[in-house]
Amino acid sequence: MHEGHREKMRIRIENAGLDSLAEHEILETLLYFTIPRGDTNPTAHRLISAFGSLSGVFEAPEKELLKIEGVGPKTARLISMLPHYSRAYLVSKAKNDRPLSNTEDMGRYLLPYFVGEQEEKVYVLCLDNRFRPICCKCVHTGSVNAVEVSVRSIVSVALSYNATAVVLAHNHPGGVSIPSVDDRITTGKVAAALTSVGIRLLDHFVVSSALDEENIMGDYVSMADSGMLAADMEMAQQRAAQNWRVRQE
Repeated sequence: MHEGHREKMRIRIENAGLDSLAEHEILETLLYFTIPRGDTNPTAHRLISAFGSLSGVFEAPEKELLKIEGVGPKTARLISMLPHYSRAYLVSKAKNDRPLSNTEDMGRYLLPYFVGEQEEKVYVLCLDNRFRPICCKCVHTGSVNAVEVSVRSIVSVALSYNATAVVLAHNHPGGVSIPSVDDRITTGKVAAALTSVGIRLLDHFVVSSALDEENIMGDYVSMADSGMLAADMEMAQQRAAQNWRVRQE
């Protein structure tokens, strides 16, 4: 009986596409890959009920998924890995060697790196003298503040790839894309350190995971466009000058 139902679902997807299915039905068909026999519909309903939506299921911790009746280790691993595979796909799709000459181009390039991320991450996007991407490296995982983020590691990455300019980006999972005080202190320190080795900090993007119809990969604030980057760089320079005078005295 269940084999006949699975075949009907396969034909439905083939004829009308995955968009024709409800969220629990999408999940039901996904479970076919790790549950080769039986009715996966009840398990799909339990997952949606427990985590609220399909995206909630995909973003649930693996150990929480395992608490749901009908979910074994293979199923939990498949579900928890889906956002990571999706992010890899989107990052690959966004990659190009064209110059990133404005905020919109930089944001479009960087946003995919944060899709589905549940932890704060800091990325360094290195650009050549024509603003073409050289690399985009994660240099920190965890909360972003002036103590924990290694300015030295950011400068090291930029130097190792012979970058002419750098763009920073980090996310606020589950929060809003408003730079915190720590974000701004860190930005000023990074800008000053990069300037000392002849590399420009072009921007610092703060990314939120809040989705809407226009921003399916989240939203961001550009600290350059908002004027915060220039202000933080000036403050860092003033602080450095003040420390120099104190040492001289």
